[in-house]
Amino acid sequence: MSEIKATNINQPRSLRAARLDRGLTQEKLAADLGVRQGYISNCERGHKNPGPMFRHFLSHYFGLPVDVVSGWFSGTQSKAA
Repeated sequence: MSEIKATNINQPRSLRAARLDRGLTQEKLAADLGVRQGYISNCERGHKNPGPMFRHFLSHYFGLPVDVVSGWFSGTQSKAA
Protein backbone atom coordinates (compact mmCIF):
# COMPACT_ATOMS: atom_id res chain seq x y z
CA MET A 1 0.00 0.00 0.00
CA SER A 2 1.45 3.39 -0.93
CA GLU A 3 1.81 6.05 1.69
CA ILE A 4 0.58 9.60 1.04
CA LYS A 5 2.55 12.37 2.67
CA ALA A 6 0.28 14.67 4.67
CA THR A 7 2.50 17.61 3.77
CA ASN A 8 1.26 17.48 0.16
CA ILE A 9 -2.39 17.97 1.07
CA ASN A 10 -3.94 21.45 0.91
CA GLN A 11 -0.71 23.33 0.42
CA PRO A 12 -0.91 26.69 -1.33
CA ARG A 13 0.38 26.66 -4.90
CA SER A 14 1.79 30.19 -4.86
CA LEU A 15 2.90 32.99 -2.58
CA ARG A 16 -0.27 34.88 -3.45
CA ALA A 17 -2.44 31.87 -2.55
CA ALA A 18 -0.64 31.42 0.78
CA ARG A 19 -1.04 35.11 1.57
CA LEU A 20 -4.71 35.23 0.64
CA ASP A 21 -5.46 31.96 2.48
CA ARG A 22 -4.33 33.73 5.64
CA GLY A 23 -6.19 36.95 4.91
CA LEU A 24 -3.01 38.98 4.58
CA THR A 25 -2.45 42.03 2.43
CA GLN A 26 0.81 42.50 0.60
CA GLU A 27 1.50 45.39 2.95
CA LYS A 28 1.03 43.27 6.08
CA LEU A 29 3.17 40.41 4.77
CA ALA A 30 5.89 42.84 3.71
CA ALA A 31 5.87 44.56 7.11
CA ASP A 32 6.04 41.21 8.93
CA LEU A 33 8.99 40.09 6.80
CA GLY A 34 10.82 43.42 6.75
CA VAL A 35 10.60 44.06 3.01
CA ARG A 36 8.76 46.54 0.82
CA GLN A 37 5.27 45.83 -0.48
CA GLY A 38 6.60 46.18 -4.02
CA TYR A 39 9.00 43.29 -3.44
CA ILE A 40 6.10 41.02 -2.43
CA SER A 41 4.16 42.17 -5.50
CA ASN A 42 7.13 41.48 -7.77
CA CYS A 43 7.60 38.01 -6.26
CA GLU A 44 3.92 37.21 -6.74
CA ARG A 45 3.98 38.37 -10.37
CA GLY A 46 7.16 36.47 -11.19
CA HIS A 47 9.35 39.54 -11.64
CA LYS A 48 11.61 38.65 -8.71
CA ASN A 49 13.05 35.31 -7.72
CA PRO A 50 13.68 35.37 -3.96
CA GLY A 51 16.96 33.96 -2.75
CA PRO A 52 17.38 31.03 -0.36
CA MET A 53 17.29 33.16 2.80
CA PHE A 54 14.00 34.86 1.89
CA ARG A 55 12.52 31.49 0.89
CA HIS A 56 13.50 30.22 4.33
CA PHE A 57 11.77 33.23 5.93
CA LEU A 58 8.62 32.51 3.89
CA SER A 59 8.80 28.84 4.85
CA HIS A 60 8.99 29.69 8.53
CA TYR A 61 6.32 32.41 8.29
CA PHE A 62 3.78 30.15 6.57
CA GLY A 63 4.80 26.95 8.38
CA LEU A 64 5.58 25.13 5.14
CA PRO A 65 8.58 23.09 3.99
CA VAL A 66 11.21 25.07 2.10
CA ASP A 67 10.80 22.81 -0.95
CA VAL A 68 7.12 23.81 -1.18
CA VAL A 69 7.99 27.50 -0.98
CA SER A 70 10.80 27.05 -3.52
CA GLY A 71 8.31 25.43 -5.88
CA TRP A 72 6.35 28.67 -5.98
CA PHE A 73 9.28 30.30 -7.77
CA SER A 74 10.58 27.42 -9.89
CA GLY A 75 9.72 29.13 -13.18
CA THR A 76 10.69 32.63 -12.10
CA GLN A 77 13.67 34.52 -13.45
CA SER A 78 15.08 37.63 -11.83
CA LYS A 79 14.68 40.73 -13.93
CA ALA A 80 16.65 43.93 -13.57
CA ALA A 81 14.73 46.77 -11.98
